[in-house]
Amino acid sequence: MNTKVTGKIANSVLFKITGGPYDGKYLRNIDLLWTDPLRSGPTALGTNKAPVGITVTRYVITNRDPIAVRSAATTHSKLVAYIPKGTALKGEYVNDDWFKITSGTHAGRYVSSALIYTTKAIADNNGVAKKADMCALPSWTQTAFGPTQPRFVACPAAKSFVEMNAAFRAAYGYDIKVEEAYRDLVTQKAYASFYGFPRAAVPGTSNHGLGTAIDLETIESAAMAGTPHRSDFGGPYDKWLTAHGKEYGWDRPSYLDKGLKTAEPWHYNFIG
Repeated sequence: MNTKVTGKIANSVLFKITGGPYDGKYLRNIDLLWTDPLRSGPTALGTNKAPVGITVTRYVITNRDPIAVRSAATTHSKLVAYIPKGTALKGEYVNDDWFKITSGTHAGRYVSSALIYTTKAIADNNGVAKKADMCALPSWTQTAFGPTQPRFVACPAAKSFVEMNAAFRAAYGYDIKVEEAYRDLVTQKAYASFYGFPRAAVPGTSNHGLGTAIDLETIESAAMAGTPHRSDFGGPYDKWLTAHGKEYGWDRPSYLDKGLKTAEPWHYNFIG
């Protein structure tokens, strides 16, 4: 119990340990708590970032939604504006999670580092995430759909989600379940082929492919687990996240709201 092991998923049942006294041995996936420590500090800066304090130009990358501009380097600070995709921002990273804009209309304000890139083309960065930029959500987020498969999102989004879940759990007594998070390009192509547009985003454009979107537990996986379905409109997730999600940098896009043809009560984007 509580022994940390490193290795890889061997198949749908087993995990193979690599290194240490148990090198080459196997464990059941179901017996493991998946972790990928949520990092902090300049040494953890991902592949898309620059050293703290160095002035650089970055571009807002998102599917359709603008990203949040904050008065300080935290999602709890005032949301002062939105910036649309493709916008060039000049500024500097202040830590792993936040970028300070140093010129232009929003000089002195902050945006999440998870939402800006070295190029403005979303396809250049979509579905091809580097491990250094992604963090696994804790195992308690997992559902009956892929119950042992970690859900990855951009590290700043993972930190905000964990904090948000703590507040949600304090209100409701249980955790937010996540069906899907980051999707690679191959998976998005399969979804697009099966569901078609607009149910599935055009491959290379999905916020899932940036690690900045989550889909909450569906009615099917809730039924498989024998638990209530909580992500529908009017349900606990919808009510609480609509009221408090932006305080933690999460929001459901308006084009997915109730009553619309494209409605998806389960989908939320990280806006910073």
